[in-house]
Amino acid sequence: MKFKKTVGAMMAAAMTFCGISLHALALEDDSWFYERMDNQITITGYKGSSQNIVIPDELLGTPVTKVEGEGIFKKQTAVTFPNTVKTIGNVFKGAAALRTVNIPEGVENIEADAFNGCKSLKNITLPSTIKSIGDRAFANCIGVTSVTIPSGLQYGWDDSAFQGSGVTNLDFSGLTNLVSGTMSCKDCKSLTSVTMAPGITSIPEGMFYGCSSIEKIEFPADSRISVIPKQAFYNCMRLKNVNIPVSVVKIDSDAFTNCDALSEIIIPYGVVQVGAAFQSCDSLESIYIPDSVTEIDKNMIKDSKKAVIFCSDYSPALDMFKEYGMSHQTDSSVNSGITVLYNGRRVSFQAYEQNPDIIMDNTMVPLRAIFEAMNASVVWNDATNTVLSTRGTTRISMTIGSKVMYKNDVPIELEVPAQLINDRTMVPVRAIAESFGATVEWDDAAKTVSITE
Repeated sequence: MKFKKTVGAMMAAAMTFCGISLHALALEDDSWFYERMDNQITITGYKGSSQNIVIPDELLGTPVTKVEGEGIFKKQTAVTFPNTVKTIGNVFKGAAALRTVNIPEGVENIEADAFNGCKSLKNITLPSTIKSIGDRAFANCIGVTSVTIPSGLQYGWDDSAFQGSGVTNLDFSGLTNLVSGTMSCKDCKSLTSVTMAPGITSIPEGMFYGCSSIEKIEFPADSRISVIPKQAFYNCMRLKNVNIPVSVVKIDSDAFTNCDALSEIIIPYGVVQVGAAFQSCDSLESIYIPDSVTEIDKNMIKDSKKAVIFCSDYSPALDMFKEYGMSHQTDSSVNSGITVLYNGRRVSFQAYEQNPDIIMDNTMVPLRAIFEAMNASVVWNDATNTVLSTRGTTRISMTIGSKVMYKNDVPIELEVPAQLINDRTMVPVRAIAESFGATVEWDDAAKTVSITE
């Protein structure tokens, strides 16, 4: 590249040669405005007219480590960065024509508004070296639909980096070293799927505030989240299912306010405090509160007009439900450490006087509970300790103590036999449900069996 040696450039060369430290000299050549300080170059402007540009890795023999200056690439369609660059400022703000950008390994910081308004940008690949993403960095990038957050991220972002973008999926599964815990997907209205990081210990306030397209939230098996914080899922109007991890001890105010599609909430045993968390949930019909809950907010289900609280006869919060005029019914199975869902609805075990149990990694349930939930007939032969169940053309038989189950007279080997627990016949739920053609999933974080047909 041919340089025009300005007086400033010559002074810079002379003073550097003499070993004197300079303070940010403003320089320029045929294509670039830039600053030189501490043997590093920061590009601050572009003088050319090319739509497709490649940023140099050095100027005056000094490495280019930063590019900044609001909207300096506003008219470009393609930009390639060198691997010497550590920081990208808000250089693409409002660059509606930008289609491709190459962010190489080595880039550590993407500052606030860096790509805000890049409506034509389709794909973003973040390098593993990224440590921080600035506020609104990819806001209004309506063409970007999927982003994998690299494992090098340490500092998160204070506001929504993807607010108003087209992102439908965010993958946090690689995150292992998040320091500040500040991270938000606020108003990511296209977001439908989130993959959480293994061993996640916390989520920040307002993490999914206004994510109106999310229908389901799943936490990893080794989740250690202790608090569902304020406004974590506020205004997630399509959220239908959330299995709260058994590690949670507190659900804070407005955590699920205005979640209009939620019809059922199961509070796991171990939660102690529930704030005004389920206000204005128009479809909420059932909320299950275990005896571990000792403190509730009087506005817990304010304006959730259909909501009925289910608790045991000995619930420490029972007097509070009565005092606050909250509609409630008793169900002793709220204290079960294991939840069974059939087509998204909780199966109650109160009538069977026995909660599910786990034996040799198999979830066992009262036999009538699962057969009746699936609309199968049940016939018990007391003489042979055998149960016969029929639904449609499928016939199942099991005998207490036997590890063989018969489906339409075809033997099936069981890991755990049907057995008596507290004088109740318990059967392996997965074997039964799958024999009737259902899909069975286990959510270890929430200790929940989901049976789906």
